[in-house]
Amino acid sequence: MLAELDQLMQQYQRDGDQSALASGMHQLLRRVARRHDVHAAQQRGNAWRQTLARVPVDAGTLDQLMALEQVIYRAPVAFDQAAASAAVRQWLRLALKPAKWKRATSAPSNGGARS
Repeated sequence: MLAELDQLMQQYQRDGDQSALASGMHQLLRRVARRHDVHAAQQRGNAWRQTLARVPVDAGTLDQLMALEQVIYRAPVAFDQAAASAAVRQWLRLALKPAKWKRATSAPSNGGARS
């Protein structure tokens, strides 16, 4: 997964496509999260943030991860690709270790999913 993140960053250096970079990063997060929550692929908003927060990272890192959707789905916005990459790398390093995941809360894990 970390090698895939490196490939995404290299592609971004070549083409400057911030939407493709953010989308690729977001897909990596979803793929790893799905290993621990089958509903992770459909989660949005607070439900997605809660899933990401099951990995012990700080609020600033979570904010960077949540901002990826803004870059993907909205008109061009300011995007700090270096900060986003660092946040994704930090989350992935921890998330790839199953023991690092906190237990899910009692709230439905697909809350916030679009119907």
